[in-house]
Amino acid sequence: MKCLFVIIVALATLISCSNSNEFETGEIKAIKMLRETLIARNTSTMLLDTRKVITRKKIDDAKIPVIFVELENGQNGTLTLYPGEGIGDTWLGADEATITLDNGIIKATRGMKSDVMGSASSMPSWLDIKDTSNYARQISYLGGDNQSYFKTFSCSMKKKKKPLTIVIFDVRFDVQEYRETCISNTEILENKYFVDDKNVVRRSKQYHGPALGYLLVERLDR
Repeated sequence: MKCLFVIIVALATLISCSNSNEFETGEIKAIKMLRETLIARNTSTMLLDTRKVITRKKIDDAKIPVIFVELENGQNGTLTLYPGEGIGDTWLGADEATITLDNGIIKATRGMKSDVMGSASSMPSWLDIKDTSNYARQISYLGGDNQSYFKTFSCSMKKKKKPLTIVIFDVRFDVQEYRETCISNTEILENKYFVDDKNVVRRSKQYHGPALGYLLVERLDR
């Protein structure tokens, strides 16, 4: 990732999408969140913990979709939904780094180390996974020579028997846990997904690539 993820982004692009008073209110509050984060951000090498800056009230008042992403080294921040249609949902950070999620699963990234250029999977929908499902997954990465290379995995997704409750930025969500294991000739990946009753992946810990390892991703808006 080129730099630290920052709070609430791409608002200039969003302005053109709506002129309603309700949207403007959320937009103005999101801008305030961004300004507060920039002021709070230390210019030294210390990492800013977004959890200490963003409150549940700010998230709810903004009234826009937002996710929280944390790297293994503790670097974290928020991204907002990029307008427009495509395969999956693309989330944009202030540093122009993006992550595209398809049903909550990482499909592509840009502006991060060893980007995921794309991925394809025959995984069934969350509703169709009754116990364990087996499928194939192919992931394309950007190498150091700016050339793409592919990894192919045999995967299984196991649904845990009992639902549970998780807390994300002070809000409790009832979710179903799924655990995914993907195996190639050289790697074993183990991912976790926590899906609510609307099939929204509220929290996940999933493998990005050899440079960044696993990402924690949480959906913050209700």
